[in-house]
Order: sequence, then C-alpha cells, then structure tokens
Amino acid sequence: MPAETNYIVVKLAAGADAAAVRAEIARRLPHNDVYDRAEWAARSRDYWVRSTGIGLDIWLAAFLGCLVGLLVVAQTLYSSTLEHLKEFGTVKAIGGGNGDIYAILCKQALAVALGGFAIGLALSHGLGPIVEGLDLRLVLTDGLVGAVLAGTLVVCLLAAVLSFRKVASIDPALVFRS
Repeated sequence: MPAETNYIVVKLAAGADAAAVRAEIARRLPHNDVYDRAEWAARSRDYWVRSTGIGLDIWLAAFLGCLVGLLVVAQTLYSSTLEHLKEFGTVKAIGGGNGDIYAILCKQALAVALGGFAIGLALSHGLGPIVEGLDLRLVLTDGLVGAVLAGTLVVCLLAAVLSFRKVASIDPALVFRS
C-alpha cells in the first residue's frame, strides 16, 4: 500500500539525547518498532546470517579454508621433514629425544604460521583501497585479526603433528648408513 512506511532513518542534531528521541518516536508511533543503530545492525546481521543461508555458506567456506590450509601446511612440513630425516636422526644420535625433535618441528610450524599470517595481513591491508573502490567495506578489527592469528597458529601446529609421527620412529643409526 502506498501509505505504508518500511523504515525511517532519523539523524540527530549535535548534542541531542538519542534515548529521549527514541522514546518520543516510540510514543508517537506505538504500532511501530523503533531501533537504535546497534539494534538495527544486530537485527540485519541476524536476518542475513540465519534466514538467507549465508551464515552456513560463511561457516562452510571458513571450514574448507582451514582444511585446505591444514593440508597444504601439513604437506609442506612433511616434505621438509622427509628431506631432513638424516638431520633428525643426528639429533637422536647425539642424545636428543622426541621432545627436542618436536620442539624443532613446532618452531618450523610457528615460523610458517607467522610468515603466512604476516603476508596475508599485508595483502588484506593492501587490498583495502581496492575493496573500498568497489563500494565494499573491509573491516579488520583487532579481535578478528587476533582470532585469525590464533587459528593460523593452531592449524600449523596441528600440521606439525603429522610430521612428528614420521620423525618419532627414526632410528638414530640412520645417520651412519650411506
């Protein structure tokens, strides 16, 4: 119907009391919902994430990204480990234990994680102007950056576990074989 209103955005004058204005609008329009910016944003996000299926798409994309990342890092670390089996055998031959080898593998995994994270963060910041040029907004909050860093560290350390299984069974006598 032409007389219906979907929504009205109210911009307040400087110094206006937002709560008082909201209360007055709600009083004058008792059959309408009145939301502040945060409530409207939460309702909009909730609608798009829960009602349209985009939430599942986002979670699925994140899961697949983590899975692919885990597999790529695991393959890289495993290949590196296989190339250096004699060196790990040397560590065992001079008295190093599985703990020492695991520490080496974890340091490698952390180096890969931090290097990859730094490259990804630099690319994200570098692409910011391009994304904004497309009338989109790239939001990189400290919380999001911290969560991605933590996730990257966890994925890389999990990948190191796969390499450790191979190295843990190394015979130190391997060093003396040609």
